[in-house]
Amino acid sequence: MNKTEIGLFQEIKYNMSLAMRSLVDLIKYDRVLDCGGWFIPLLQATHVVDLMPYETRNAKISLHANANERFTKKSWYQLNFTDKEFKLPFDDNYFDFVYCGHTLEDLKDPSPLIKEMARVGNRGLIVCPSRLSEQTVGLRDRSSNNCGHPHHSWIVDEFESKLRLCSKFDSKIEKRSNQIPLIFYENISDENDRSEIHFKWEKDIDFMMIFGSECDYVAQGFVDSLGIKRYCYIRDSITRLMRRTRNLVYGRNEPDWWTEIVKQSLPYSSIEIR
Repeated sequence: MNKTEIGLFQEIKYNMSLAMRSLVDLIKYDRVLDCGGWFIPLLQATHVVDLMPYETRNAKISLHANANERFTKKSWYQLNFTDKEFKLPFDDNYFDFVYCGHTLEDLKDPSPLIKEMARVGNRGLIVCPSRLSEQTVGLRDRSSNNCGHPHHSWIVDEFESKLRLCSKFDSKIEKRSNQIPLIFYENISDENDRSEIHFKWEKDIDFMMIFGSECDYVAQGFVDSLGIKRYCYIRDSITRLMRRTRNLVYGRNEPDWWTEIVKQSLPYSSIEIR
């Protein structure tokens, strides 16, 4: 993992830890499920489901239980959320609370997981990167022309009390009119953390999945609502160009962290990891 990636994941961990600290009272519940919690497991969770195995949670080898963890190896279920017949191995309304952080936006089709969370839980919280962050250019490395997190499939926000998932591909965020300059994002994020959305639900998860031109329309409308000045785009482009030039001169190739952690996980994995 290079320095830029380390900085990014430290930021993600910090943001997710803020959400988790707000969930400290979950200890009062007998059954709490964390869906997709491998990278930073919810300590208050009694059960965890994820593609990755228990032994490499927190993205490192950790064979022994942590005293702060309510879940155990036995209550950690390794499942692939993209399976065609995906189903959580729990009865209806089994959990008092279901938490899902930074997972839905990764999935090609998150609807099976959303429906299953609503089936097995009575209430819960979904945390995703905000539209602001996903439409910000150079967010991951502070130098590239890519918007948000390039591997994500969805831009997630809340609209009319519903969880709205807009296709990132159809949102046309490669267009300048749909992009937010990094320096603008950093300024308003410093004033008020807007890097995530927190969607609370009870009894059911009301959601919509949007495709086509409506995604483009929503993305551009969001940027227009921010009132970004033209000089901000120019200044941001120059700043990121200077960083890219510097990286070419002083940068070096680093091993891909995901490839490395998958290799470490394979001996402990009960399913195929891809």
